[in-house]
Amino acid sequence: MSSVWLRSLLAITFGMLLIAANSLDTTKTELVETTSEVSHPALVEGDFEVLEMETSSIGPWGFVRRSNDDVILVIINFSSEVQEVVIGDFPFQAEHLIDLITGQKYPAPDLGSSYPLTLAPALVLYLSEAP
Repeated sequence: MSSVWLRSLLAITFGMLLIAANSLDTTKTELVETTSEVSHPALVEGDFEVLEMETSSIGPWGFVRRSNDDVILVIINFSSEVQEVVIGDFPFQAEHLIDLITGQKYPAPDLGSSYPLTLAPALVLYLSEAP
């Protein structure tokens, strides 16, 4: 598979996500304001960077949102199949990770080291440092 094709696919996917995010901005803000358990500034403001990761096939995509000390790692599996991903350089230090939606805990990453994950089909993870 050519890297040009893959980059084009990622650019189109990113564009679609931005359009969806803009149209849902009001709903997203209301949801974050009314959900006291998931009140992270990085969900509504802050820096955005695409997450670089190795994947077993086309489907997974991720990004990092940062607002001051608050960091959220979002990984999406657009595929209908289980996917293996490896995050090349984990973007932040944490003693433990937690999925903000399900509450599932994940092992501690080491800053700058690779981090493997197995993603269920059609999965979205919102990972942050566990309290």
